[in-house]
Amino acid sequence: MLFLIPCLVVWIIGEFALQGMANHFYLLGPSEIIALIAATVWQLSSAKQTFLNGHHKWPSLAAFGHGSDSNALGFGASHALWCLASCWSLMLLPFVFGTGQAAGRNVALDLGRTIRWTVEAIVAYAPAHNRHSDNQ
Repeated sequence: MLFLIPCLVVWIIGEFALQGMANHFYLLGPSEIIALIAATVWQLSSAKQTFLNGHHKWPSLAAFGHGSDSNALGFGASHALWCLASCWSLMLLPFVFGTGQAAGRNVALDLGRTIRWTVEAIVAYAPAHNRHSDNQ
């Protein structure tokens, strides 16, 4: 739960920031074209790769005590920030094209995806001796 709270806060703030960016694009002119150009440039940039690399770094986490609580809070926030920073331009497109107006729905979907991807990543990177095997 301590992982999810800061993760949810980051995603809620990010969703509203994306909505604000989309509103500013409308003031610039043909917002769809500007957003598509921004998304394409970002997707091909080395900066995006830097954020992806940061997203895939997994820190060591304490298992017990106050350290485990603070590690979970920090990991939840940093994981969500790296994720949001990596794909903000693609997440902006639904807002610009008018299909992302329901911020609450998007936050719920993003949180669900974040939980699923986090669980999948933890299972994939779990040490082999912690996995249960059918052969035993």
